[in-house]
Amino acid sequence: MNVSLTKDYSRKEIELAIFQMNPLGSPGPDGFLAVFFQNYWHLIGDDVVAAVLEFLNSKSSFQGINQTFITLIPKKKHPALVTDYRPISLCNVLYKIIAKVIANRLKTIPPSLISDSQSAFVPGMIISDNTIVAYELMHSMQNRRRNQKEGFMALKLDMSKAYDRLEWSFVQSVLQRMGFDSEWIELIMKCIGTVSYSILLNGSPQSPFKPSRDDSLVFCKAQLQEWGKLHNILSSYELASGQRLNLEKSSIYFNKNTRQEIQDSILATAGFKVSGPFEKYLGLPSHIGKSKLRAFLPIIDRIKAQMTNWKTNLLSPAGKEVLLKSVIQSIPTYRMGIFLIPKGILRNINKLLQSFWWGIRNQNPKMHWLSWKGLGMGKQAGGLGFRDFEDFNRSLLAKQGWRIITNPQSLASRVLKAKYFPSSDFASARVKRNDSYVWKSITTARSLLYEGLLWKIGNGNTVKIWSDRWLPTPSSYKSQSPPKILNSNATISSLIDQDTHFWNLHLVHNVFTPEEAAIISKIHISPCNRSDKQVWRCTKNGIFSVKSAYHLQVSMNGINKGQLSESTKHEDLWKLLWKLKVPSNIKMFLWRSAKEILPTRVNLHKRKIIENPMCPICLTLPETVFHALCTCKAAQDVWCSSSRRLQKSRTEDIPFFDLFESPQQVLKHVSNCMRDLEELTRNQQKHSTQHQPPAKWCKPPTNFYKINWDVAIDKVNCKVGIGVSIRDWSGLFTATLRSPSNSFPDPTMGEALAALRACNLELKWDYEMSFSKGTHS
Repeated sequence: MNVSLTKDYSRKEIELAIFQMNPLGSPGPDGFLAVFFQNYWHLIGDDVVAAVLEFLNSKSSFQGINQTFITLIPKKKHPALVTDYRPISLCNVLYKIIAKVIANRLKTIPPSLISDSQSAFVPGMIISDNTIVAYELMHSMQNRRRNQKEGFMALKLDMSKAYDRLEWSFVQSVLQRMGFDSEWIELIMKCIGTVSYSILLNGSPQSPFKPSRDDSLVFCKAQLQEWGKLHNILSSYELASGQRLNLEKSSIYFNKNTRQEIQDSILATAGFKVSGPFEKYLGLPSHIGKSKLRAFLPIIDRIKAQMTNWKTNLLSPAGKEVLLKSVIQSIPTYRMGIFLIPKGILRNINKLLQSFWWGIRNQNPKMHWLSWKGLGMGKQAGGLGFRDFEDFNRSLLAKQGWRIITNPQSLASRVLKAKYFPSSDFASARVKRNDSYVWKSITTARSLLYEGLLWKIGNGNTVKIWSDRWLPTPSSYKSQSPPKILNSNATISSLIDQDTHFWNLHLVHNVFTPEEAAIISKIHISPCNRSDKQVWRCTKNGIFSVKSAYHLQVSMNGINKGQLSESTKHEDLWKLLWKLKVPSNIKMFLWRSAKEILPTRVNLHKRKIIENPMCPICLTLPETVFHALCTCKAAQDVWCSSSRRLQKSRTEDIPFFDLFESPQQVLKHVSNCMRDLEELTRNQQKHSTQHQPPAKWCKPPTNFYKINWDVAIDKVNCKVGIGVSIRDWSGLFTATLRSPSNSFPDPTMGEALAALRACNLELKWDYEMSFSKGTHS
């Protein structure tokens, strides 16, 4: 462990750290954003690397760069005390790089040094894991049978000014006890011991300030002896570390089996307050009773409070769209990731967002020209892409199911498995009436999750040929060939030649239909004899994403309701509209025109607001959107003065988008656009002498190697040829590879195979600093 931690730092580690940083994170005392370093790394990279290596590989102090600004974010609506603010640190980019490099190395230490209950700063762990575990433990406490005399209690501990009271000698002693090398400990102590904080007040740095830490949750039996042991542990910790328990913010919760006299005795010695049924942990309720609406009403209150802070009359439709998507729609996301929000709450949220979008006049909502469902359709389908919260809620819950499947060793996954499906798997786990609301919420997304899962073939021992989803066929992803030769429970391993780790093509063609056999022969099998694994078919990298799950859920809804073909109508025209390089308000007007939701007299007449639908200008035809914009005499006078003419004879009442529906109109429109494009670019072509230079090989930087690869496909003989070359900074070849293959992938799969061979060659010869490039890079 210490050998890997204390070896000299390299340029590669520094570059990895700088490009892992948030490009637009708030600047510190230096005033720089990480994006500046990332975009101009080719100019300043050498100097930054030299400076960071000087700090890391020598005994230089961090005093000059370890300066941090603190900005205070209110925790409540009307803060009155300093403790009502949350401190946010703003560090120098140079120090961020140093800390990131150290943290990346620290991630490689053995997991045995970190408790399963610790989720902060541990790769693969997320805050919702601890929330789920806490909720499940509270649920188990609540649902213990009344005839069980033994009571339990939960303590939420808050350390008062933890960072300020923490003794540096205590941190150093703990690191030594864990077995870290003295050189590594010295580096850590320089990070935490040389920092200086300055609070920002009205933009100006003030006196130093120290931040706090989060809460801890402890469970134990509700007995005086248990409390005595826990009290001794806390007292010893306070004495050793210098920290103090904040009794005002700490609380204790007893389950219903705990006798009142025991509760009174423990409270008398502890000095804690008794928590209520909706006491929060990590920002979420640790227990939800029968009234789900009451538990989630704060979401509505928070959205209303946010909307009242905005002056809607001063916002354009495009501005409202940005605020709704970036701010309002993100408010319930944290809760939706763990709980299934009641439909009544979601409907109220939709109403609030819809009223905000269309506007409010004199405390009354304006006319809603389109339903929220219509606004929620994708932009390529004629909507504005606002989220449907019910589908989004299910997509976020599907992520928890994905973590249960792909990360079974996490604390949350192990707790859920031990409690709900100890002898089965997540797919077949049953839901009972007394199960927790978290578990019931997660299982509602199982149908969505398994709709997007697909098996990636490794050794084929796990996947069943006719019952599992493993074929890249969008209809069912299962084999439709009738079982023959092999039994109905046979696995994919029966189709693989164990000597070559490739398909037994003769058997494949005998078992499957010609169409499926051709598809199977193109599926790549890992030559490393790896286990089969489930991947997410809706992303290119096979990793679950909430965005792709949401789109999958929306498409599933459309298929079930028979609306899929309708949603794709005019798709190309919608894409063309949103790609126009014009101001957003013009795009919004064109969108409303195309949707026929402008306040024309015909639309107002349909809603029984006015009696006469006739055009007030020409007084001859009803004022539809198409009439008002195109065929009315006043509109035609405007169009006639334009460089592009519209046919005056075309006066029939048709939808706005149908203006481009007939082939003749499309051809004429294309011809006019081409003529205009030629006129616009004629002057540029006269003065432009630039031309695309022929492609040629470029040398990598000094001390770097460049890896090139390519693939050739022989479709006639169904063969693939892969070539890889590695050259140094002077252009000399240092390694080459030629690899034939009997598989017949498509060009994209061929490039992926070539890239894999290139990576294997790089690892074999241990090229630490290299650039890789394929024909499609």
